[in-house]
Amino acid sequence: MPDSALPVYSVDASALIEMKEVYPGAVFQSMWEFIGKLGDQGRLVVAEQAKSECHDAVFAPWFAAHSEMVYSFSTELGEYVKALHAEIIPAGLPLIDAASTKNQGDPFVVALSLLLEGRDLTNLQTGASSTCRVVTYERNRNPGARLAKIRDVCDYYGIDCLKWPDVFQLESWSC
Repeated sequence: MPDSALPVYSVDASALIEMKEVYPGAVFQSMWEFIGKLGDQGRLVVAEQAKSECHDAVFAPWFAAHSEMVYSFSTELGEYVKALHAEIIPAGLPLIDAASTKNQGDPFVVALSLLLEGRDLTNLQTGASSTCRVVTYERNRNPGARLAKIRDVCDYYGIDCLKWPDVFQLESWSC
């Protein structure tokens, strides 16, 4: 288990796709190794559902080498997803369209961050510890859009959303 004073990152598929497209492993190998090391330390986690949205073969060997970063579905995570939906839907922040298969990992990314912070399942807005951050490249919801984005829900719960350069700065890493 990582040092509780150090941040933990719940990573969205959009951040992984951005990593692959903007920071290819052949050129930015030390960056990929650094991110993998955070995963090996339990400080960077990818919900299994978000990982499944990364269909590119580039990720297969990297995830295999850093399997500790993948957070498999559990009953506990399922309870957090259920509690998350119970709170965000009445608040006008639905993350998914039940009739679609797109962005099905988004609730798991947010729920995983709430679980890692140990939020109270009866009221996820309480018990914030600011120990978990979400890494995503999604923007906030466009005005008039029916579905919320990860950033909107994180704002609702007071969870910081970062991009890779933010993570590197927080971790004092440079290539």
